[in-house]
Amino acid sequence: AKAISEQLKQAVGIKELLSYLSAYSITPQSAVMFWKRYGNNAISVIEENPYTLCEDGFDISFETADLIAKSQSRPNDERVRVRAGLAHVLMHNRLNGHTCLPFDKLCQAASRMLEVEYEVTSSALYEMVEDNSLTLETFDNRDFVFTNPLHLSETYISARLQMLLRFPAVKISNVDRQIEAIEKENGIEYADLQKKAIFEALDKGLLILTGGPGTGKSVLAINLLAKLIREDAERLQDKLLIGECM
Repeated sequence: AKAISEQLKQAVGIKELLSYLSAYSITPQSAVMFWKRYGNNAISVIEENPYTLCEDGFDISFETADLIAKSQSRPNDERVRVRAGLAHVLMHNRLNGHTCLPFDKLCQAASRMLEVEYEVTSSALYEMVEDNSLTLETFDNRDFVFTNPLHLSETYISARLQMLLRFPAVKISNVDRQIEAIEKENGIEYADLQKKAIFEALDKGLLILTGGPGTGKSVLAINLLAKLIREDAERLQDKLLIGECM
């Protein structure tokens, strides 16, 4: 009887939550995921803080949570709204390729979106850094803010790159003459920065090449570096074969 009672309560709880969230066009799948985390307290959790819906795993947008909050006549500068707005701006920019944002730019963007003063967002952001909801790092005397998972990923990648850099690269000789030959062969002339990137890559064995579309990354990395390395490998192989024959 107790087991049946519990199952009935769960069924009623899910039904009530589905009905509550369907008014805001939230899918049954997202509603069920929310119920699995908060159980029959789900509606109470939403009424206390609608922005809980924005947490990872629910696939519910900040705009939807904000709509629910406005239906409850909550103030624009409410702390939970500002914190959720800051997290939303970071997550949105992640989709644009940014793993972090400068502290000041994040506060400015959130202030515009939330229609609150800069001081309100900056205060909330300091609070989120203090309670480890977000991570702050300083580069070149400027503060940058990360979500915790992305900061962990960036730190891991950095550590792995530093480890790879400890292994010396195989030296390729006569790079200058080889580049000149390739330029003549293809009727092109590499810019000074492109040549610098080539020497960096060949000298250290590892290079992170960045730049916008059409700036010559593919031409540099694929066409030139690959050719230089391939030709040097072939020359090395020839030497090894000669050594074996002798």
